Amino acid sequence: MRSSWLALGLLAGCFDRPHVLVLCHNSNCSEPHDPSRDDTLEAMADSFALRGDDGLPIIDGIELDLLRHEGQCYFAHDAGHIAGHPDIRVGATAVADYLLTSPRPSHGGEQFTVKLELKPEVDGRDEHPEQVDCALEVHEILRVAAQTSGHRVELVFDSYDPALLREVRARRPDDEDLVSTLLSLDIGVPPPLTEDNYDLEKLDVPIDIAEIHGSWITDTALRTLRSMEVEFSVWSFDLTRETLEDIERIRPRYALTGQAPTLRAWLDR
Repeated sequence: MRSSWLALGLLAGCFDRPHVLVLCHNSNCSEPHDPSRDDTLEAMADSFALRGDDGLPIIDGIELDLLRHEGQCYFAHDAGHIAGHPDIRVGATAVADYLLTSPRPSHGGEQFTVKLELKPEVDGRDEHPEQVDCALEVHEILRVAAQTSGHRVELVFDSYDPALLREVRARRPDDEDLVSTLLSLDIGVPPPLTEDNYDLEKLDVPIDIAEIHGSWITDTALRTLRSMEVEFSVWSFDLTRETLEDIERIRPRYALTGQAPTLRAWLDR
């Protein structure tokens, strides 16, 4: 690991490191990174076990993907890779168990962030209420864990689909002393490369976070989002020189990564 982060450090140059919360992409951020383990309980356990030389957890939070498929809510990335993946409540319970058994679950120590991504592909039907039902069950599992453990939990409801966020906003529980919620909108690949994007000027749901890929976001979209005074979450497939430069340039609150040890080492240099 040491050689990999040293190489990235040399490539990225000498910067004033931003303060960033490291979130575990698809519950799978140990190294060597293996995307085939995304959204699995085994990879989640390995990610929770990550510790730095200081003995502290490497991550500040974790991402759970919530996929609704054929009437069920899965802890899975997409319907094409759903075999063997458990119910989303099982994934949430694994996070709750970690909170209940960890004296300090996050690197920063102030809170543990759970990003819950509500996938927009819902069997080709409008099942937003049912998907949000499952999301709220995740919230309840984490709320009980927070109150029992005494650890502060930040739950980020995230989606590419503004309609899902509107449904969450209408139904999400009030914040409590140890539990807070935020809304996050994924900003996809700009048109005409994909059709899963939209005009930010017409966005009709207030958001707290914009999740972006630093190499895909346009300058215009970035300026628009900054004018909305939202926080940023930057994600990437691989941790590269460009990824680190994006983090330095954008200075997000969150960095979503599948290579948490390398990112943490770079941040803490």
